Amino acid sequence: MIELVEESRKPEFNLPLFGDRSDDASSPMMRAVRQIEEILSKPEARTEEIEDPRKYFNFELFIQDAEGKIRSSLTSRAGTGSGGEGQLPFYIAIGASLAATYQNRRTGESGLSLAIFDEAFNRLDTKAIGQCSEFMRDLGLQVMLATPDEKRHVFMEVVDTVVNVNRLGNQVMIDTEYPTEMARQAIVAADPYRKGFDVFKSELIAAESAGALPQDQAAE
Repeated sequence: MIELVEESRKPEFNLPLFGDRSDDASSPMMRAVRQIEEILSKPEARTEEIEDPRKYFNFELFIQDAEGKIRSSLTSRAGTGSGGEGQLPFYIAIGASLAATYQNRRTGESGLSLAIFDEAFNRLDTKAIGQCSEFMRDLGLQVMLATPDEKRHVFMEVVDTVVNVNRLGNQVMIDTEYPTEMARQAIVAADPYRKGFDVFKSELIAAESAGALPQDQAAE
C-alpha cells in the first residue's frame, strides 16, 4: 500500500484502469490495487489493515534540549516515568497536530483553532500544566478544558476565563470569572507547588521568625 502511494506521486506514474495488468500482477503495488478494488466492490470487506496507520508505520517522539540534541524518546520513557511524564508527550503531539490541521497553508490563517479537553492534564503537576498551556497558546490554539474543582487553583494561573458550574439537586448554578494578568501572576508567586517544598518551607520558617505569620498558621 505504501509503495502504491509512493509510486502514484511520481510524474511518470501510469496505472491502466481497463487494460491488461497481468504482466506485473505479483508486485506489491498491484497487490495493493487489487486489495483496494476488492474493498470497493465488497462493502463487507475487511479494511482494518489499511485504515490504521499503526499497521504499517512506527511512530516515535524525541525529546530535545534547547540546542536540538536528542536527550530521550517516548519509547525509552514509556513505563519507566511517572504518569505525568507519560502523558505530557501526548498533549504535545495532540497540540501540534491540531495546530497543523487548523492552519490554512495558503493563507497562513488558523481560524477558531479550538482544542477541547475533558479531565485535562489530570496527571501533570503544576509546572508541567503551565508549560503545556504556554505551548498550546504559542501554537495559537484556543483551549477549552473541563477539570474538577480541586484543580481550580492550578488552572487559575494559566486561563483567561473560568466558568464555574455547580449543581444543587435539580438546580444548576453558573457564574463566570475573568482572572487578570496581575491576579494570575500573584497566584503563581504564592503557589507552593511551583516553588518546591524546600523553598516553601524556608519561606515559612523565615516568616515565622520575623513574626509575620499567625501562630496557628506557622505551626501548620
